[in-house]
Amino acid sequence: MFIESNGKSYHEALENCALGLFDTICDSKKLSIKKKIIVREKASNLVDLTTFLLSKIVSEGDSREMMFKKMKVIKFEKGKKNFSIAVEVFGQPQVHKLGRMYVKAVTHHEAAVENKNKKWRIKILPDI
Repeated sequence: MFIESNGKSYHEALENCALGLFDTICDSKKLSIKKKIIVREKASNLVDLTTFLLSKIVSEGDSREMMFKKMKVIKFEKGKKNFSIAVEVFGQPQVHKLGRMYVKAVTHHEAAVENKNKKWRIKILPDI
């Protein structure tokens, strides 16, 4: 089950993709915002940056026993050899009855980040 998102910018498409991922994991609409974490990642291209970042968020949710409602890009840089990003992720402690599906990570299988006609599209495949 692929998750696809769109946006006017990479930031917007990534934030929308995170929403799709969070809603796959749990009923995120029923969550409240009680905690915030910051997640940082670096990669040599946008596909790797996207999959590494979303996988790290899934891992952080598992290790902190949290469910997430939304994500906001707070810093994005394109260097000579890599990209770096920092995001804030908002959610609350896990509520098992709100869980939908256990996601272990985000895979690279057919992952895509595209910018066509000033419209961004991201496609990922969660490992369930």
